[in-house]
Amino acid sequence: MRKRRYWNGAKHHYFPRRPFRRVYRRAGATGNYGSASDVVRAGLRLLEEQEAKLKALEAALKEGEESGPATKFDYNDFLAWKQAQYNAQKGQ
Repeated sequence: MRKRRYWNGAKHHYFPRRPFRRVYRRAGATGNYGSASDVVRAGLRLLEEQEAKLKALEAALKEGEESGPATKFDYNDFLAWKQAQYNAQKGQ
């Protein structure tokens, strides 16, 4: 079966090829989805979430790269600093 798409109007139809038909039939058989459109919408939501996570990761990487060169990290100094923070908060 050929893909049919109508992009000019409000309706968008997509008829997936064989491997994807199996996916939405299995998903529909679980009873969690009312139609193939519901399965496609759920997949698109997952894609949107994945793209948002990727965008956040790329932003964090860019921020890290722009923060300058790495500095020496002393674990014992870090623990002492965290302990001092905890003690100060506990004393309040």
